[in-house]
Amino acid sequence: MKKILYYLLLASMIPLMFIFKPRQDIVFGAINESQCIRLFEDGKEFELRVRDNNLYTGTYTISKDTVFLLYQEHLEVSRTKLNAGQTEDRMNLPEVLCIFANTSQIKSSNGSLFSAEIYLDKRQESNKPAPGNISTLQNHADLITALGTNP
Repeated sequence: MKKILYYLLLASMIPLMFIFKPRQDIVFGAINESQCIRLFEDGKEFELRVRDNNLYTGTYTISKDTVFLLYQEHLEVSRTKLNAGQTEDRMNLPEVLCIFANTSQIKSSNGSLFSAEIYLDKRQESNKPAPGNISTLQNHADLITALGTNP
């Protein structure tokens, strides 16, 4: 009887493991002590956890080393905040994130204080910055200055 119960329990646990398994399509991830972000391949979705473990979801677009976030849903894990505080927090969320591969960090470029260390980067080669772009840009800036066509 015990073996039958054991096998029934095992048979019911296996499908539950597949239902509740974490997403495996992660393309990019960064974390620090109080915040983290994960970008997923399917649907170009992201999860952002900030302040008191609040979870924000939405979609993203990525261009070279810049990530643009479009928020869709806010799932509050911490129930201690008032509605007025939530809208105030929403305004301080990052909308544009810059990836710094040389320091393995991602930081917000707007007024929010998002900064995290990259732990996984599986972006496609077309989304990664080209190594010579900075020097090429500098050469163009020098040429524009030499021609005297600075605005």
